[in-house]
Amino acid sequence: MSYILLTWLLMPIWWPLALLRRFFRSMPRRIVIFEIAGIGDVVCSAHLFEQLRARYPAAEIDLVIDPIAASLTPALPMINRVIEFPYARQRGLMGRLRLLQCCLGYDTAICLIPSAAQLVAFCLAALPRRLAVLPAPLNNSYRSLRPLLTDVTLHKAGQYFLQTQAALIAALGVQADASKRMATPQHDSNVPILAQSTNIGVLVSSGRALKRIEPEKLAAIITQLLERSAPASTRIVLIGGPGDQALAQSIAAQLTPAQRAQVEDAVGRYALNELPSLLIQLSMLIGVDSGVTHMADALGVPIVCVAGPVDLNEVYQTGETRQRITADIPCYPCSTVFDTPNQCHAGHMACLRQLNTDKVVQTALTLLAKVGKQ
Repeated sequence: MSYILLTWLLMPIWWPLALLRRFFRSMPRRIVIFEIAGIGDVVCSAHLFEQLRARYPAAEIDLVIDPIAASLTPALPMINRVIEFPYARQRGLMGRLRLLQCCLGYDTAICLIPSAAQLVAFCLAALPRRLAVLPAPLNNSYRSLRPLLTDVTLHKAGQYFLQTQAALIAALGVQADASKRMATPQHDSNVPILAQSTNIGVLVSSGRALKRIEPEKLAAIITQLLERSAPASTRIVLIGGPGDQALAQSIAAQLTPAQRAQVEDAVGRYALNELPSLLIQLSMLIGVDSGVTHMADALGVPIVCVAGPVDLNEVYQTGETRQRITADIPCYPCSTVFDTPNQCHAGHMACLRQLNTDKVVQTALTLLAKVGKQ
């Protein structure tokens, strides 16, 4: 709160300067977007970036993201420059000064994931347009900062978050829709062509431990999929990051030799920007809420998303190509866009440990039949 108080105390200096800059810069010409969050957040917002670019084709539009998502840069051609800024570097006085330096020279700043440190920097840099998504209800910090911003959209738990973000950039005259789309990529030569007619992707892990399905359950899902689908034309493709290779091996060890012959282990083999070339070849992806699942969804790949603790209403729209598996327990959901616990409050992780693998498989097979992939 001390930095927010300082921002208010310095308001007689930066506020008139911001107004003067806006008078001489009536239209945005240099826009910086802050989304220092996970891979999935950037994937979801990419379509909004495209719509912002369509509205301001001559503007410089830069994006500040966490290094974890930096390899997405080739998939963001609408962005002039991607700036890596680790989340932890926002902290303390030096963190605020780094953010302030990052804001200098821009006339418009957009905060898509709330951060009091970023909003303080928007003000102290005297940016003419200061836009932010804020959570409802507001906490004390955001309540104090709201009057200092030019445009704010409040997000309530349970609402589709991309719709909130689209409403925010509408303040810049962008007629944004809240769809989540990525252009079909040109095939990357590093990614092999999958031969089978039905390729089912299975995401083996997640960046958050609270959302990870146990390997035994993933092995059971794969076993049932192979037993209940046409074996001659079905192949399972395991997908994950470099740190998930031991987990993939653990899953494979629980399969029979015949089943392993129908499994393609792609875990850790491809960079993030290469994944679209693999995902677009899938008939379907099964996984928890993650950047990879969001990427598949944005590419139009049918998905079966296992919620775990996550309120999927906030991050996925309904539709023919999306099926959601949610837990029927009193504590679900316990994880929302602005409340992401690192451990289970109830101590039992029932949302994933009691996951009905038969329900996942039946949902997947029904979806494959519906979209004509089987």
